[in-house]
Amino acid sequence: MGIDNWAIYFDQLCQMVVSQHTPSPRDYTLLLWQLHNTEFVPKVRFDENRLKDALIFRRQVTGVDIDRPVGMFEMMVSLAERIERDTMGGTADWDRTAYWFWEMVDSLGLTFMTNKRYDKNAVTSIVRRFLSGGYSPDGNGGLFTTANPDIDMRKRDIWRQAATYLNEVLRDEGVLE
Repeated sequence: MGIDNWAIYFDQLCQMVVSQHTPSPRDYTLLLWQLHNTEFVPKVRFDENRLKDALIFRRQVTGVDIDRPVGMFEMMVSLAERIERDTMGGTADWDRTAYWFWEMVDSLGLTFMTNKRYDKNAVTSIVRRFLSGGYSPDGNGGLFTTANPDIDMRKRDIWRQAATYLNEVLRDEGVLE
């Protein structure tokens, strides 16, 4: 039950981050597996909501209870799915869940970490920096990077960081004026 369901769940999450508009998860299996097995530990008030969302998401996706801590990978995929479903409301011609996920990977500074260039220690260091809030005030090294120099993303919970980032993206695309 335990490890088999965990591995099956990993495959399900990988399928959710596949898109013609994003990198292939097959090129990132080592990174994604490490993120899957790295516990997400909230440090900022309200980030425990990301834990709760991820557990609900896990149950919806798997249909079974998996007695494991919430991993970074599932927190990020569940967040990407929630952004697409609740915030974007299907405004694009395609499901951007994978896009939002890979944007977070890029902001963390992990895009270069393909299977060919995978470095477990480097990933551990980058994820620890994120989890401890040791990333840049603009969010670089966190899940969302902003161009607004007046906002310290480290002081915002993840959902507010996402909202800040999305407002910038939508403004840049001309959706928000």
